[in-house]
Amino acid sequence: GYSSPGSAIAQAIDIEGMTPGEYALFLKEEYEYKILFNHDNAMIEKGDYSVDGKKAFFTARLQSVLDPSDLTNVNFILSTEGTDGEDEDSCWMIDSLLIRPEGMRRRRRR
Repeated sequence: GYSSPGSAIAQAIDIEGMTPGEYALFLKEEYEYKILFNHDNAMIEKGDYSVDGKKAFFTARLQSVLDPSDLTNVNFILSTEGTDGEDEDSCWMIDSLLIRPEGMRRRRRR
């Protein structure tokens, strides 16, 4: 998978004893996570790196397949943990993500 060994996903798989495929099926069936699997377009809004360059933080806006006017913000924290993080081509793995429901969305300043 694309999750780091220290991620919430990896921990849930270890604790619950699920396979990565079973966990993916669980996420696909959960309403909150459906946008991760059913989006037509992803736009990166902002991104940043930690001072040591081992973590990355970014916000993506996912456009719903069913309703193109429905955009959902998802905050990601990535790391190179568990990969050969020494070179610039290291694979970024997902540590955590937060799907921002409608009520948590920040209003854009005009």
